[in-house]
Amino acid sequence: MTKLIRIKITHIHEEDAFSMDKDKWIGKTGMFESCLSAYYRGYYCGTFYPDSEKQGYYFLAIRYRKIRAKKKGSE
Repeated sequence: MTKLIRIKITHIHEEDAFSMDKDKWIGKTGMFESCLSAYYRGYYCGTFYPDSEKQGYYFLAIRYRKIRAKKKGSE
């Protein structure tokens, strides 16, 4: 099952954000420079929340590596 987690983004670009259900915003925190760098580590970014104290942004994210691994195994 795909897990929803919370990740920290230190820089944000307009194209990084797309909408997701914030009520499912749960889990552990990881830190990434951008949503693109998070994507290469196996996460899709979702809704962002400004974090003015730490000068960064929290995102709701989906970890997708498990899905990708299943596709790779079926080739």
